[in-house]
Parts: sequence; C-alpha cells; structure tokens
Amino acid sequence: ELLLVSQFRTALGRRLLELPAGLRDVDGEVEIDTARRELEEEVGYVAGTIEPLVTLATAVGFTDESISIFLATDLRPTERHADGIEEESMTVVRVSFSEIDGLIARGELTDAKTVAGILVARSRLGC
Repeated sequence: ELLLVSQFRTALGRRLLELPAGLRDVDGEVEIDTARRELEEEVGYVAGTIEPLVTLATAVGFTDESISIFLATDLRPTERHADGIEEESMTVVRVSFSEIDGLIARGELTDAKTVAGILVARSRLGC
C-alpha cells in the first residue's frame, strides 16, 4: 500500500495525486532528513527505514532541477505537522500497488515524479 497526497495544483486548475514531497528549504538540512520531515508534515507518518530510490531530472529542456525520491517503509503514524496552507488542504490517500496501472491508464495519476517513483519502488519491492 502507498500513501499519496491529493492537493490542488493552481497551474493545472485541479487536484492531483502525488507522492509526499517538499522543498529543501531548511538551511543545512541533509536530503534524507528533508524526506523524513516532509513525510511527517504531509502524511503524519514516521519511517522506520528510508532509503534513496532514484534521482530524476525534471525538465531537461529548460532547467537543471532534479528531484530525489526516497522509499520509506515500516511506517508508524504520528501527529501530522502541516506546514502552511498547501499542506493544510492536502488529503492523504491510501492506494494499493495493484491500483496503479488503472489510475495511470484512466488519467487519474499524471504527476511525472509520482509515476516514475512508484514504478521504481514497485520494481524494488517486487510488487
């Protein structure tokens, strides 16, 4: 089972299903610590294990931005610490790996980082 977030994205004018994500906006924070913090802020879980999964270039035609995706397992619920209006309006959605292909095919899961991250995680986990 996966924990995704549903949030409104102004640029598209609709809600999207996405992996929990966030900016590295804390000075000096190590990437994996950002992943841990964002998981807790956005979905209210702490990972027993978190490991690098893949780093992706987001839009090679016009930016050098990259996104690092981590695999968090052995999750334990904790208090959700929503940080700002975006996170306060998010909802957490549980999805099974068996639902992913259908969500993509129906256009219900279109965020590129999310699709790529889930496919790599599915392969790593043997799902």
